[in-house]
Amino acid sequence: MNIESIGIPTRSELIDEFELIKNSVYNGVKGVWCVSSGLKGPSVGVTIHTHGNEPSGLAALWYMRHKFHLWDKLLCGRVFFVLNNIRATKRYFAACTKLEKLEARFVDANMNRLPANLSELTRDRRYEIRRARELLPVWQEFTAALDIHSTAKQSPPMIIGMKGGRATERLIRDFPIEIIVSNNMKNRPRKSASSFYGNPDKQIPAVGIEAGSHENKSSFAVAVTCVKLFLATTGVIEKVPVPKRLLRRHTYVMGGSVIFPDPSWRLTKIFRMFEPIRKGQILAVGGNGQTIRAPFTGVTLFGPPQKQAVKLEDEILFLARRRNS
Repeated sequence: MNIESIGIPTRSELIDEFELIKNSVYNGVKGVWCVSSGLKGPSVGVTIHTHGNEPSGLAALWYMRHKFHLWDKLLCGRVFFVLNNIRATKRYFAACTKLEKLEARFVDANMNRLPANLSELTRDRRYEIRRARELLPVWQEFTAALDIHSTAKQSPPMIIGMKGGRATERLIRDFPIEIIVSNNMKNRPRKSASSFYGNPDKQIPAVGIEAGSHENKSSFAVAVTCVKLFLATTGVIEKVPVPKRLLRRHTYVMGGSVIFPDPSWRLTKIFRMFEPIRKGQILAVGGNGQTIRAPFTGVTLFGPPQKQAVKLEDEILFLARRRNS
């Protein structure tokens, strides 16, 4: 990806873009920027800042408005850019230290770990629950969706959280990403935000990406490229030239996670992305001497840059096995 040819926003430009989308309103809901062609077609959604400290999606919005001029290129249908977590994003841009940025991931609850009975939680006052309930009618208009994330540590880009079968496989066909992380932990009581996208009675093609590390310019370029390809594949803009390349994709299957029971627990080390682990290896130790061990031989994913948990309800580490694809 040629960063120079794509164009990357400065921090001040990202802040301006945040202010723009934060104050954009669709059907009474703030944080939604919608462009309509006025013609029949798909309603495609690009969701950004589900976690406040992940600005790659905001860079894609900046590009679509300032460089690509999406409103002039739209062939049919509508495109939604949705700023999922407004308050956490505001915290991120106000943060002065690495710890403050880390804590700006969410306010009260991880917005990518929502209760399955979200629509019933009329009295839940946690910000992310109220915000998700507010966004439900917008999310449900999507006929296809791309959810953009990034990682706290240096990491290659990844495709993650696919649903929608072959239609989704078609969406990601030309993404310049070699790693796919699939999830066999689908029976968890908490759901990703994208679980609520589209008509509740019909599964839509939806995919998430981890564009790279949070503030890396190459992550911004990945997000921009994937958004352009996503819009082209859904048919709302013209086809995008795709360089001929041979992608050797590798799949990792998520098979477990580590959650700390109380604040006394610590990881035994700071685990790298895709760090190999062996079955029975001690991953964490509690204040009472108890341990958490790896249930299988595989790799670690999405570990934090510190040994302790910032929020106890959040997984501190994910575990996966590699599968050739």
